[in-house]
Amino acid sequence: TSGVRPPRAEGARSASADMAAAFGRPLLSSLVLWGGLRLPAVGAEVYLDGQLLPEDEGGVMDRLTSWLDQQQWSGDWSSGSAAQKAAYGKVVEVANSASSAPWVALGVGQALLLYFWWLGDGLEVNIEAARLSLSMHWLSIQYVGCNVPELPADLWQHHHCTWRWRHAAMIPSEIGATLARRPAALRLSAQLLREAATVEANMLGLPRLVAALGGHRWSRAAEINSNAFSFRSSSCKPRHMGWVALCGLARRGM
Repeated sequence: TSGVRPPRAEGARSASADMAAAFGRPLLSSLVLWGGLRLPAVGAEVYLDGQLLPEDEGGVMDRLTSWLDQQQWSGDWSSGSAAQKAAYGKVVEVANSASSAPWVALGVGQALLLYFWWLGDGLEVNIEAARLSLSMHWLSIQYVGCNVPELPADLWQHHHCTWRWRHAAMIPSEIGATLARRPAALRLSAQLLREAATVEANMLGLPRLVAALGGHRWSRAAEINSNAFSFRSSSCKPRHMGWVALCGLARRGM
C-alpha cells in the first residue's frame, strides 16, 4: 500500500457490504480440522453499543459498517471529534472480545482500515488503529485456518484466504514505511518491516497462495500491493518511481 492512500469511510458502505455478503458463518469442518484456534465456548456474546453481534464474520462486518455509517453521517462526526473518539472506543471494545469470539476479528480489522486509518484530515496514519487492524486480520487468518498449508481448496476459497493474507502483508509494510520517516520511531519501524518480511515468508509457504500469485516472489515485502492481487491482467504506465514495482507485477499478470 505504500504511496497508495486507502479509501476514507465515504463510499465504504457499498464495498464493505459486498464483502460482508461473501463471509458467512465459518464451515465447522474448517474450525475443527484446520483452524489455528480452538472453538470458543458456545454462547460467547459480544455487544456493539448495547446490541448483540451475530456469531458470524459477515454479519459482524455488516453490523459494524452500518453502525459506523450512522455515526459518521450523524452530524457530530469530524476528525478528532468526541463522536469519532467514542466510536473508536466502542470498536476497540469489540476487538478486546476477539480472543474469546474470534469471528469478530475480520469485521473489526476492516472497520479500523475504513474509518480510523488516518489521524485528522492529513496523511498521518493512526498507528494504534493500524496495528490493531493488523492483529485482527492475523487472528481472522488463524480462526478459519488460512495459515494451514493443507487447507482444502474449497475452504481456501470459501474463506477468501488470499484476500485476508493481502491485508496481513500490506499493513505492516505500510506502517513500517511510515514510521521509518520518524527518527524517534526507527526501532518500531524496523520491527514492523521485519514482521512484514516474516508474513511474506509465511505466505510463500502456502501452496494455494503461491499458486494464486503465479509463483511470483517479491524482492521485498513492501512491493506487495492490492492492485497486484485485484487487477491481474491490467496494463500500467509508471508515473513515478513508486509505481515501478506495481506496474512490473501488473505486466506479469499478477
